[in-house]
Amino acid sequence: MLPIAVGIIFFIFLIVFLYFIGGSTPKKQIVEKIGPKPEDIVLAELKDYQNADSTDYGLLWNAKPGDYNYSISTEGKEVASGSCSSVSTMFKIRGLPLENNKTYTVQVGDTVVDVHFLPITFYLNTLLVGNSLECDTNISPTNLEIVSGAVLIPKHKCHIKMEPPGFICDIEGYKDVVLMIYNGIHTVSILSNIV
Repeated sequence: MLPIAVGIIFFIFLIVFLYFIGGSTPKKQIVEKIGPKPEDIVLAELKDYQNADSTDYGLLWNAKPGDYNYSISTEGKEVASGSCSSVSTMFKIRGLPLENNKTYTVQVGDTVVDVHFLPITFYLNTLLVGNSLECDTNISPTNLEIVSGAVLIPKHKCHIKMEPPGFICDIEGYKDVVLMIYNGIHTVSILSNIV
């Protein structure tokens, strides 16, 4: 009877010992990455329809409001770096020395993406503006968005053309139109001050 009692006590002691040992093992700390989602980082070619000869280049991203460090490099050389803060979810850096048809490594916070920067060319001599907006481009966009003021024009009002490449959108009743056409998810061509 005594050996059974000693066995039971030893078994209980072993369970308690393992419980405390298991409870004291360090838990892995989960570190949250700081930065936008990779698909929210975009290199942009910016054109003003009223001044079509001027072109600017920028970096845009959506993320939680706050402060972010960014850097852009190509072929092992840094092209631009700095920090940006915003109280909204939209971040914009302008005046970047980007070149078409180059691959850039872009880092915003902890998020890193490689972008082959090849913006779509607007053939402005084909631009038709009225109740609709139509323009030919050098290649068919992968996506497009049109904004009027702070209002996104519904997607069903816009259509991408394949032949000739370009787009057509119903903009009846909209003013201060900004057009964004994408070549892949990380490259956008933005045309502003259209109507």
